[in-house]
Amino acid sequence: MTVLVAGAGLAGLSAALSLGRRARVFEREARVGGTCRTEIAGRFTVDHAGHYLHFRDAEIRRLVHRMLGRNLMSAPRDSWVHLKGLDTPYPFQANTFGHDAKLIRECVMGYARARDAARPGKPGETYEDWIRRTWGPGFLRHFMKPFNEKQFHIRLAQLLPLQGGRFLPKPDPHEIVRGALARRHISSGYNAMLEHPRHGGIEVLPLAFARALARSVKTGSPLRRIHWRSRVAEFAGAGPQPYGVLVSSLPLPELLGRLDPLPPAMARARSSLRSVGVLCLHYLVRGPHERTKHWIYVPERRFSFFRVGFPANINHADAPPGAGIISAEMSYASGRRPGIGAALARARLGLRDLGVLGRGCRIVREIAVDIPCGYVVFDRAYPQARGAALRWLAARNILSIGRYGSWVYGGMEDAMREGLDTGRLVAAYGERAGARFRVEDLR
Repeated sequence: MTVLVAGAGLAGLSAALSLGRRARVFEREARVGGTCRTEIAGRFTVDHAGHYLHFRDAEIRRLVHRMLGRNLMSAPRDSWVHLKGLDTPYPFQANTFGHDAKLIRECVMGYARARDAARPGKPGETYEDWIRRTWGPGFLRHFMKPFNEKQFHIRLAQLLPLQGGRFLPKPDPHEIVRGALARRHISSGYNAMLEHPRHGGIEVLPLAFARALARSVKTGSPLRRIHWRSRVAEFAGAGPQPYGVLVSSLPLPELLGRLDPLPPAMARARSSLRSVGVLCLHYLVRGPHERTKHWIYVPERRFSFFRVGFPANINHADAPPGAGIISAEMSYASGRRPGIGAALARARLGLRDLGVLGRGCRIVREIAVDIPCGYVVFDRAYPQARGAALRWLAARNILSIGRYGSWVYGGMEDAMREGLDTGRLVAAYGERAGARFRVEDLR
């Protein structure tokens, strides 16, 4: 049985690794990695986006450490929130100290009342409802609502509670009260400890996977069409390829667009799947700049970016001595990406206003990376459209996996886990794998 893998990001490479020689991998770009890519600019090492490993899965941790050996470093997270001219440690819920008394009272007392009420969720509950019920109106109004609406370009009342999921830190009541009385820096949330390659950037991880495969990856070969009735996939530069199972990590709407013919039900599902794009704007700098923080969440609208990262503060090898990297992330609604030049200029002004670009700091180079499908939008149409698409595909032995293929929000560990599990499923059940493919899990 021939297994074709479309996409050589971490999900596709992991699936191919567990399938061995029966897998043939095709990648549209000239190099593997998907969004796990790195640019080397002189003595600067710049990941396309903020890619850090946060291990919960022992098998994935062992696999990555086997792949990279000693080329891994770790560090405790040092993240912050910039609000009303003040930087406070993240998460905001456990670090209101320093803000005015009215804000602190509104947040902490609102949380206490919400906790005392302990109301269960109602059918049709929105993300806004869930935050208000769980955290109270103060935390909702001052941080969670402005930050999420800025990042996702949609009102919280139109989103499902899935939008937060396990990635939202959940400090306990004692931490919330103590964080209102004094400045503290707690390690809360899924990413409290970071791991990252010491040298070469995050791209060394998919490169290590590719070297471990039984067959080389066919790069520069995008998926053009899927003749699903006859089980033939067409790849540029490779021609028609018959398959028993097709594993894809392409963004789900993009994969549906490759179906030939495209069934009306899948066309409707495709049109209902929404995402926001992200511009990752990297400034390579010399001179005075922020030198300790790892990243800052920025909910206020007057700044064009929702988050600013400082990769060389985490891994000092990513920049030469005295230099640094400032990475501003700006999201945009689908089809409404701003011009790169204008985005770089506006973010540059915002970084100076934020105080992370000091007086006399010199920008030696700017790198802009566009991720058109950055974050899935979990709106009301999402569950039905996603489920219908994945079930229809699986019934035809097309298994769509990974952060973008499964159309979820997940990290690198999740992508590798899903890839390994899918490869093992196909290895065990062959052309019956589609009938056993689980599509309901939402991370």
